[in-house]
Amino acid sequence: MIKDALVKDTILYGGSDFILKVIAFAVFPIYTHLFSVAEYGIIGLIGTIAGLVGLVLNLGLTNAAQRFYFDPETPEADRPALISTGLWILSVWSIMFSAFICIALLFFGEYLSASYGIPLVFLVLALMINIPAQIGQYCLDTLRLHFAPAKFFIISFLQNIAGILFQLLLIVVFGLGLLGYYLGSFIALIIALPVGLLAIRKDLIPSFDSHYAKSLVSYGYPFIFAGIGYWVFGSIDRIMLAGFTDLTQVGLYSIAFTFCVILTFVNSAFGNAWSPFVIKLYRENTNYRQIVSQVFSVWFFGLAVLGTGLILFAKELLIITTPISYWPAASVLSILAIGIVLSGTTQVTALGISLEKKTYLFSYATWSTAGLNICLNYLFIPLWGAIGAAMATTASYACLTVIYLYWSQKLHPIPLEVARLGTTLVVIIIVSVFAVFINTLDLTRWVELVKIILFILIIFIGFRLKLIPNDIFDLIKSFILEITGLKRVK
Repeated sequence: MIKDALVKDTILYGGSDFILKVIAFAVFPIYTHLFSVAEYGIIGLIGTIAGLVGLVLNLGLTNAAQRFYFDPETPEADRPALISTGLWILSVWSIMFSAFICIALLFFGEYLSASYGIPLVFLVLALMINIPAQIGQYCLDTLRLHFAPAKFFIISFLQNIAGILFQLLLIVVFGLGLLGYYLGSFIALIIALPVGLLAIRKDLIPSFDSHYAKSLVSYGYPFIFAGIGYWVFGSIDRIMLAGFTDLTQVGLYSIAFTFCVILTFVNSAFGNAWSPFVIKLYRENTNYRQIVSQVFSVWFFGLAVLGTGLILFAKELLIITTPISYWPAASVLSILAIGIVLSGTTQVTALGISLEKKTYLFSYATWSTAGLNICLNYLFIPLWGAIGAAMATTASYACLTVIYLYWSQKLHPIPLEVARLGTTLVVIIIVSVFAVFINTLDLTRWVELVKIILFILIIFIGFRLKLIPNDIFDLIKSFILEITGLKRVK
């Protein structure tokens, strides 16, 4: 029953996100023809900088709100005060800090343009986008606490699809290029923001609770330092690529990340369902450790299936959807996908740290890994460019999840299913080594057949070891009925 609830929520969140990602990916070939690889490099660099500022704006408040919302020490009647206080802090802080950064950028605009090819106006727009984006994300995270995937989908739809429509309108019709790309996102987020606030109105009251403010900030601020460390080994590679190579290598690396969308949206979908679910499970079920262990095994294998599929067919995906100048990203994608798979496991391996409220350990782990990532980027990027950056990122994610697991097992041990986890790890290693070889060959019928057979074999192993739920198709069917409304009609 508990497993079905988690899988259902994951499919609901993931299915909604999947619909959005499919639409976004459908227009991706349009962007590849509108922008050069170097322009994609600019988008990647600006996104990296804006992402760092966004971490500071968030203050870890979304994590803190999730942690205390279902806490036994938080009466249900106090939940609106908790959420409203967090929203006040986030809104005021986001506006003040963003304004400060934009003023500071006036003194560095020429340097950024000359050294990295980043126009100041695009960077300022990206920083302004951060404000409604952070508030909108806070609303989405609150909806997760309400277990309201339908509302979650509507807000996400407005933010993402409207953003694409406005971007294409401003780029194609008005010829604004990259300026239209950023203006479109900003307009869509502003439109979606009131809808998001309206969706969580039951948890909004005109008050500010100093007690909850202190609790939220005290719990959340360590996530800033952890997030910055996470940003270092997840994003600084683009800056180092621009410094050691050129914007074309940055563009290839950014394209590889774009094609990892299926992994990132599945990670996001699981996280959306997992965070509130596991806190509630911890509070209400004495057998939660065993359940978490089983979920970890199934989750890791599910990620591995998606990751190996992406690794095996990376070259085909690029050939079908992009101009020839983008095809060299296939090798980068084959390596990077492994890192994204490993990053998805941190949602479980870090659980013990979160449950024991030792959030400062996130900072230690991420900064240690960030140091490793910088060293590896320094060694690998001059030799292999974007491929070297992908290798450094994958090694860093492997290190991070191992550190998280070590501390979680020390603080709040879970009985791991070592054999099943080991099987998944072996599958990933074998397929990744095989893919490095086979993706260098010409795409013939026999090469495609070998890839398909290998992928089917991986699926068979999953069913054989019960790492893929036998009722997975029934769960998917249930999701389709929920989304279409047919279930309610009947």
